[in-house]
Amino acid sequence: MRKIKTIIVDDEPDAREGLALLVADHPALELQASCKNGLEALDYLHSNAVDLMFLDVQMPVLSGFEVVQNIVPSRMPLVVFVSAYDAYALKAFEVNALDYLLKPCTDERFGEMVFKVKGKIKDQQMAAIGKEVTQQKEHLQQGSVLTPGALNCLPIKINGRTKLLQYSEIFWIQAYDYYVKIHVKGHVHVVRDSIKRLSEVLPVAQFSRVHKSSIVHLQKIQDIVKLGNGEYKLTVEGQEIKVSRSFNHAIKNLL
Repeated sequence: MRKIKTIIVDDEPDAREGLALLVADHPALELQASCKNGLEALDYLHSNAVDLMFLDVQMPVLSGFEVVQNIVPSRMPLVVFVSAYDAYALKAFEVNALDYLLKPCTDERFGEMVFKVKGKIKDQQMAAIGKEVTQQKEHLQQGSVLTPGALNCLPIKINGRTKLLQYSEIFWIQAYDYYVKIHVKGHVHVVRDSIKRLSEVLPVAQFSRVHKSSIVHLQKIQDIVKLGNGEYKLTVEGQEIKVSRSFNHAIKNLL
């Protein structure tokens, strides 16, 4: 699981510092911002995607509940209210807060909350994948053609089962006889498929065929070396991949 992007919203400097220390102790969390009031938080959320927000209840200008009321639904992160008083707990859950922490928060209680957050995010991810698969089936039933990038994952068959491989997991794909090797972090999936079909299915904004036997995830390229004669050499996950003249368009655009 990727890092959980987190912000802290509290008008008390000591409270912000204490929460920041707790966040730093959990490798699953990544602190993106520490806001001293609700207006700062709303401004940050307007321009940045956030997974989790620790939100004080009693603050000047805007209370924690007023902050939640003013967040655009599409930008709403998971909310954990933090307060020195338990009087607001019921109202917090009425506005769909994931949890309610009492100050000062113990390491054990904070760990319980992080476990709950990780479970909720996993549920959201699975629900999103399920929705994408349902949409794919509806398109196929209607006889329509899926455009490249319509899904955020690549369905592959392994041992008779279908695995949904997230695009972000794929580093590069290599032709291998009548199969392809799909390289992901620390592993290779060998799948009965063709480079030609995958080059037509995968979204061109993320993937490019760079050779008759290779497709790369453009964001995974670590290094590009020009060899001359219109050819290049890429480094992807420590592996050197040759770019032929026939497929160098996307690489030239990167440069």
